[in-house]
Amino acid sequence: MIFGEDAFKRFDGDKFKGKFLESAFEAVSVGIASNLHSYSLPQDIDFITEKVEALHNKETFRKYTGSGSNAKTRIPKIIPFAIEYFKK
Repeated sequence: MIFGEDAFKRFDGDKFKGKFLESAFEAVSVGIASNLHSYSLPQDIDFITEKVEALHNKETFRKYTGSGSNAKTRIPKIIPFAIEYFKK
């Protein structure tokens, strides 16, 4: 595992912290799983690490997640974004 459960928490620029975030789980798991065929592991671990750490700073992710978001409006926007975002 690259991060373990931390991949689904917010990265503050130094470390992962806070609670489990459904939106991070949706984006990371679907984004990586959809692109798994294009990764060469373990060589691409740094690429994946950088993508997961930078996810919360991406405008599209921030726009459709956070307080007030719900799955009905979030998922149709986040899933296509995540698939594209995690492409190599």
